[in-house]
Amino acid sequence: QPLIIYKWSFDPPHKGHLHIMETMQKKYPNHKALFSISVNNFDKWDVSSHEIIDRIKMINTLWYPVILFWSALFKDNIDRVRLKNGQEIIFPVWSDTVERILNTYENKDQIAQDFNSVRFEAFWREQFQCNSVEYEALFVQNNENPYEKVSSRSIRNNIHEHKENIPEKIRNFCINKYWHK
Repeated sequence: QPLIIYKWSFDPPHKGHLHIMETMQKKYPNHKALFSISVNNFDKWDVSSHEIIDRIKMINTLWYPVILFWSALFKDNIDRVRLKNGQEIIFPVWSDTVERILNTYENKDQIAQDFNSVRFEAFWREQFQCNSVEYEALFVQNNENPYEKVSSRSIRNNIHEHKENIPEKIRNFCINKYWHK
């Protein structure tokens, strides 16, 4: 079955993450929707097993399955998924992730080879814009993003000010987890 794999740290998952996944499910109703967490994160710390379990519980509470990857790199994770599933893979991403991916490659042919049968659906944030025409088949721009200013970091740093951006099903869990740090 074709897949939508939303790979992010989800610390915590917020309404912006859910909006993106719901948007993707409407656009690609025949794809199976999964969240993905990597133990090693790009430009971030490694995630402890307790943190992983907490995030999986929160995402499962929202009725989504989770794939756990070791690597932070999309290419490594795609290779693993392809071994099990030869179907199309769509990764919803924020625009800063698109920029990070493009900055790790010097050769556009290598990007095409590494991401064969993969498409990235990029949800844009104000400060990032990708104007590269040569990659527009790989990175599909989605301008519908009412949560572009919401971030997990802002929620963690001020849980009470941003609690309206946390899904109700996990709000108490988040308040207890982040308020007591």
